[in-house]
Amino acid sequence: MKNALLSSLLLSTLAYSNASFSEEYDITKDFNYASPYNNVWTFGWQPKDFSSFTLYPNQVDTGQIHHWFDDAIDRGYTPNVGFNYSNVVKYGIAPQSLSLHPGPKGEVAVARFTSPAGADYAIDGAFLAGDSGSMTVAIRVNGSSVWSKANAGAFSFDDLALQQGDTVDFVVYGGWSYGSTGLEVKINENNAIYVDHESISDLNENGADELLLLRKRNSGTVQVVVKDSITHDTLSKVEFASKDYQPISVSPVKPSLDSTVPNISVLLKSNTSNQHILEVRELYSGTLVSQKTL
Repeated sequence: MKNALLSSLLLSTLAYSNASFSEEYDITKDFNYASPYNNVWTFGWQPKDFSSFTLYPNQVDTGQIHHWFDDAIDRGYTPNVGFNYSNVVKYGIAPQSLSLHPGPKGEVAVARFTSPAGADYAIDGAFLAGDSGSMTVAIRVNGSSVWSKANAGAFSFDDLALQQGDTVDFVVYGGWSYGSTGLEVKINENNAIYVDHESISDLNENGADELLLLRKRNSGTVQVVVKDSITHDTLSKVEFASKDYQPISVSPVKPSLDSTVPNISVLLKSNTSNQHILEVRELYSGTLVSQKTL
């Protein structure tokens, strides 16, 4: 039974890894005139303390910009998400671009991405300056801030681990007047290449072995992902060597005498020579235990 579970997880992982960005979620291309909800994207607002999320119930088309907003807050259409479908700049927003505008009483404008599946995601984009008001722009994952800037800024996450149903909120707040702020976001499943796997004894005591997955990430770094073979949850991620090495194989190593935590051994080959190294790291912290040149 354990072998069947491990094989199932491995096959699903390898199938995912070979997808090579099989689907891209582009907030601009995916904008839906007919609904504030479209596939993985939802648009709405939150109070100052981010304690709840309300989907925009109302819409208005000004002839150049299509807005989703909440009429119960402000008949001036804020907070809102807007799409400038014209061929001219409006309120600092470029043609064919999306914008967020916070509300008059501190309401936070939110563009929410909901993860359709458990995976590692590459997220790239930017908050653009937009209109002349002073705003705070931020990214919040499952309610916790992971990135924040004043007014505008580019962002990039190479390998953000999300479970199905996790949320990534792109938010604008902290001001109101002249608050239209441009937003561009593209999200892809990370196309890491998996090269080897090995089982390791049950770590979280749920009755099944775990799986060590050795991969070369999209960024070029080498990493071992430790997965629960029943829930598929990620228990740990450990980085090895540098971008100058290619991963070959992975294996578990017994703990050191003064530790109960298992170690992971990875064999790597240099990109520029025939040199091989064997690197051992602690499973949870990633602390280097030893490194040998072969």
